[in-house]
Amino acid sequence: MVSYIGLNPAQLGVVIPQEPLTGALRFDQTIAFDLLTQVSFQSQGAVARHPIQSGREGPSDSILEEPERCTISAVFVDKPLEIGFVINANFPAPDRCLGLATDLRNLKAKRQLLTMILPGRVLADRAISMLEITPSADGAQVDITITLEHVRVVSLTLIPAVADSDTIALGSQTTETGM
Repeated sequence: MVSYIGLNPAQLGVVIPQEPLTGALRFDQTIAFDLLTQVSFQSQGAVARHPIQSGREGPSDSILEEPERCTISAVFVDKPLEIGFVINANFPAPDRCLGLATDLRNLKAKRQLLTMILPGRVLADRAISMLEITPSADGAQVDITITLEHVRVVSLTLIPAVADSDTIALGSQTTETGM
């Protein structure tokens, strides 16, 4: 099997790790697959199993959406066809494909967010929920199956508590708001 790397990396699938605190893309750690064999998207959800009221607008609690999943099947090879643009040049043959598979395994172990570039789509804020690595018998090719799930990233702000006269009188220097 030969790779088509160099022709158009977006057609091959490109994984770019994101910086944990800022979300900035780490282009120095980019991994491009040598051949993308299949991409599928799953949008799952659940429908409530209780009676709902009929009306013009549907009730919002009767349909629950889950984050989108993307399953990718791809291949790494030891001897890619290099024409122009080369991303995965840091592993010498014959262990190039095994090294790239180890890099993906390390990204999963670090629980690091990723941006995935696929034909026609860019998927940001994704985490690897499933990674299957299948080396060939001769070790010159590794088949990869990876499932990416969207992670909802929120930012939290710390608000200092302001002591009022009641809390000072009770001896407490912090207050809680809400339930």
